[in-house]
Amino acid sequence: MDLLKKNILDLEFQKNLNIASTAVIIFFTYIIAVGVGFVTKQIAFNSRSLAFLSLSSIFILGPSIIFFLRARSQLKRIPKAIQVLE
Repeated sequence: MDLLKKNILDLEFQKNLNIASTAVIIFFTYIIAVGVGFVTKQIAFNSRSLAFLSLSSIFILGPSIIFFLRARSQLKRIPKAIQVLE
């Protein structure tokens, strides 16, 4: 029974690790893309363009950060749960 619980915790650990790494990849890809957009002047510095960029940043980076923080807190909890099973 303990082996089954450990395997389930291991699967949950892997799931949360995938979520956290995907969130980091999305975050940095978005930041790099916006930086390249500014450098190549594909994104203008007018108020309408910056308002759209801010709104899209909230919708993209907000959930990404939330998913990362939730996965990170779960990743900290799982090793403690495995130690309790041993």
